[in-house]
Amino acid sequence: MRIADVGEYFQRFPVPKSAVLQDIWTNFERWNLKAIRNPFTLTISLVMPIIWLAGYTQVFKSLTLLPGFPAESYLAFFSPAVIIVMAMFAAATSGMGLVDDMDTGIFNKQLVSPMNRSAMVVGKICSEALRLAVQVLFLLALAMVLGAHVVTGLGGIVAIVLIAELFSFVFVAFSNIVGLVTHRSDATALVSNFITLPLVFLSSSFVPRSLLPTWIQTISTFNPVTYGVTAIRVLMLDGWVWTTIGPAVVVLVVFDLVLGGIAVVLLRRATDSETTLGVGGHR
Repeated sequence: MRIADVGEYFQRFPVPKSAVLQDIWTNFERWNLKAIRNPFTLTISLVMPIIWLAGYTQVFKSLTLLPGFPAESYLAFFSPAVIIVMAMFAAATSGMGLVDDMDTGIFNKQLVSPMNRSAMVVGKICSEALRLAVQVLFLLALAMVLGAHVVTGLGGIVAIVLIAELFSFVFVAFSNIVGLVTHRSDATALVSNFITLPLVFLSSSFVPRSLLPTWIQTISTFNPVTYGVTAIRVLMLDGWVWTTIGPAVVVLVVFDLVLGGIAVVLLRRATDSETTLGVGGHR
């Protein structure tokens, strides 16, 4: 399907009649079209997890020979980590999109328009959530083709997508905080990459937490990556172990609320100042 065809499809889709829902849909449509028109980013976001899945499973597959390793296949053990890494890097670009809107003046134009301000954020988040869901399903399908299994079945697959979304909101909020503080896309990308990649290695992504050095185990306790990987790994390997899944979800929700609250405060300050400048101020 051509990009133009996708754009025409979105334009033909019935728009909700509620004013707020219509504003949400407008932003949802705009961000999806913006992503579709940037095929390079979409391609990289799909190719990178494949490289991780194929490369690291070959490098570390001998770890399954260690006594007490929790999986017979390193592919099955590492697939949840790749899903979380993909969610994290996809979410980390959210702030750059916001900064780009600020630089091009679209953000300012939206603020002085009758558009609902909350709808601007909700539409953007819904668009990112849809793209992430497609990416997670694609990666799960690939992992299954290569030999991994989800012991919890279809319900587990749905739960995996929801946990990946919940985890991604942590870094959507974080990247938007960085974007609102720096107002620079290059700085947002630099800070996001500086934070996200070390978090992967300071978690249980590559090896069970019990095999990590003590100091890394301590850090991993406060690392959201650990909880995202653990919840998805349990769903893929062990089943509906709520004593593990429940606490992991609670921790991710807490991260979402804290970082999301900070992002909302900064966004309100930015919208207030931008509206003032848009009406009669000067930069």
